[in-house]
Amino acid sequence: MINFSHVSKEFDGKTVLKDANFTVHDGELFVLVGPSGSGKTTMLKMMNGLEIPTSGIVEVNGMNVSETNLRQLRLNVGYVLQTGSLFPNLTVGQNVALIAKMKKWDDKRIIADTDELLDRVGLPHKEYAYRMPSELSGGEAQRVGILRALLTRPQVILMDEPFSALDPLSRTQLQDLVIDLHNEFNITIVFVTHDMREAIKLADRLCIVHNGNIDQIGTPDEVVNHSATSFVHELFENEEA
Repeated sequence: MINFSHVSKEFDGKTVLKDANFTVHDGELFVLVGPSGSGKTTMLKMMNGLEIPTSGIVEVNGMNVSETNLRQLRLNVGYVLQTGSLFPNLTVGQNVALIAKMKKWDDKRIIADTDELLDRVGLPHKEYAYRMPSELSGGEAQRVGILRALLTRPQVILMDEPFSALDPLSRTQLQDLVIDLHNEFNITIVFVTHDMREAIKLADRLCIVHNGNIDQIGTPDEVVNHSATSFVHELFENEEA
């Protein structure tokens, strides 16, 4: 579970997040959505200690992020960025295995689990495990990034606009993959996007962020059909749940 209690954040005297209060439930696919610069990524980074609140408390699995061991926190919270997050000097297999290596898993287990996951997401390990990131398409690279975050079965995975640079077909395929993996492994996922259709497709619940304020939290149906503010209505008026 992730909990924000009266969380605010300032940068150079400018408030970018104002008194945020919400809970992400265990096993939930929770989507932060809103325009660029609204505060979504700042909120996401607070969940693994990349940003610390100016005021308020962020808790992950009952631990105050500001007071916990950040290395241990980050080893147990997967993080998927936009394209370009793979280490170019490591093979695909080594990239997927990176967190497991840091957690000192047995090598045989790492290889077996890496190969299994590569096969499961359409990247046959015999063909892909020894490729370098430069040999992958954008969609393939993001699959590898997702597997790296997933391999050690963390309790939480954070995804920061991971598909924004991809072509529509790759984006649709990876959205479907995230839904399938989430349903299978029951991992809590917090997903940031500015794409309303993507948000509606993925979310168990949506959190609409606007100018540092949370305008509404609800299911896709609630947000689309019972908008709490005029901004939310305008944001989703052309979308279908």
